[in-house]
Amino acid sequence: MPASFHRPLTAARDVRATPVPPGPPWTLPEVWAPIISNFPTVATGETPGSSSGRRGKAVLEIGCRRSGGTPFATVGPVTDSRSERFTRPELDGVHLHATHWGSAGRSVVVLAHGGGANAGWWGRLAPRLADAFHVVALDFRGHGESDFPERIDEGDFERDLHALLAHLAAPDAALVGHSMGGEVVLRVAAGGRAHPRAVVLIDLARGRSEEDRRVLRRALVVRHAYRTREEAVDRFRFVPQAVHASDELRREIAGGSVHQEGDGRWGFKADPAWVGAIPSGPVREADVGCPVLFVRGAESGVCSEEGARELVAALPHGRLLTIPRAGHHVHVDAPEVTAREIRRFLHELL
Repeated sequence: MPASFHRPLTAARDVRATPVPPGPPWTLPEVWAPIISNFPTVATGETPGSSSGRRGKAVLEIGCRRSGGTPFATVGPVTDSRSERFTRPELDGVHLHATHWGSAGRSVVVLAHGGGANAGWWGRLAPRLADAFHVVALDFRGHGESDFPERIDEGDFERDLHALLAHLAAPDAALVGHSMGGEVVLRVAAGGRAHPRAVVLIDLARGRSEEDRRVLRRALVVRHAYRTREEAVDRFRFVPQAVHASDELRREIAGGSVHQEGDGRWGFKADPAWVGAIPSGPVREADVGCPVLFVRGAESGVCSEEGARELVAALPHGRLLTIPRAGHHVHVDAPEVTAREIRRFLHELL
């Protein structure tokens, strides 16, 4: 573990997007990633395919690990993904859905979405990690393609995350959580049953009044229904707004977030009952033994700078990173920058 993690690093820093220099239109087999490691250049191209037979765009980046200066090569983003539904005895019959990117033989990185969202919201970030890690995005119960049980209680989301780690046989997986998913990750990391090697918390609700949080929750749990799928996609909006996300990305996420209800109308893949499972009990940040990167959107209306600093100061090995031109949905407003900083952090540890 690098020595820098043995003290809280609370100073926020802005991260500016670095343009990728133009490169020749090379075609790069994915298997070259471990071979090419000593060329100070960047090449863009298209991978000729994968085991699934689908083509995926790729960028080859050559650089150095900050933890030791060892050259490394990465191919990303890896756009091929695969989905599964699974259950375990501790889930009492509930089946959960997860989406996988990258090779199953690599270090595992688990992504936990926010309340009312689903695994598809990571669609622009996960492929940018998948050339180096086995990335798994979970749909919590009552969200996405997971089961919608009649009752969702406080603690159920932690149970879902523990079940996924057991299913993957990866109790030391790195955990990345946004908003509500970050609250779940924080509690799982502090609870002692799992032993994550690294944690990334993205814009948890800190430093805002309880009334502000109640207003946000009420906006999230209103059930909407539309006559057609096209109308549902058109009316889909991020709550709170993601003002820097393109309409193309909004429609992409919306397309994976709507489904047809039993009455034939179209709604969103989130059961309002999820509000009852929001972690609200106390958590001892001092019990989180691994390095933690807290990522805050500079324009967030959910997490204040002061609130972020207070949380990071309570963590034994915490860092605070502020992403410019991003609100609460940091990974939606700025997926490339957010993925790059998470990669940089994880490469030090995994």
